[in-house]
Amino acid sequence: MACGLALGVADTLDAGGELLGMKQWRQLPPSATKIHHAWKRQVDKAVREYDSVIKQARGFYDDAVAASHAIKVARSMGEVRQRVAECVKHLDQSEQKLARASALAGKYPGLVRGGMIGHSTNEIEERRAQISGIRKILEVYR
Repeated sequence: MACGLALGVADTLDAGGELLGMKQWRQLPPSATKIHHAWKRQVDKAVREYDSVIKQARGFYDDAVAASHAIKVARSMGEVRQRVAECVKHLDQSEQKLARASALAGKYPGLVRGGMIGHSTNEIEERRAQISGIRKILEVYR
């Protein structure tokens, strides 16, 4: 008050609402606070899971790229088949993680649109396109 930063002093929460000019002011019941905290825990968990599955998708994709490069230096058809199978396995795993990330983004759009974390739905689609490109290249070896 002395610094001029407060609108006034309120003796009750209702009086605080009046000072703020909020006619519909009311204190929420304790159950509302519990609901808020439960929702926040759920969203925090989704953020952690989304971040984790995106990182895993990247890792599997990187493993697939490494396996695809190893195909070029394979010394026998048996080794080629083994590298192709390894590459396909990693691509499948990456796609599974991208599907989970996409499902989370659909349920919690703020994960990617609101900038909660440094990923985007574009990243999911770009990674899927890259995987498709590698799968087309692998057709040559089948």
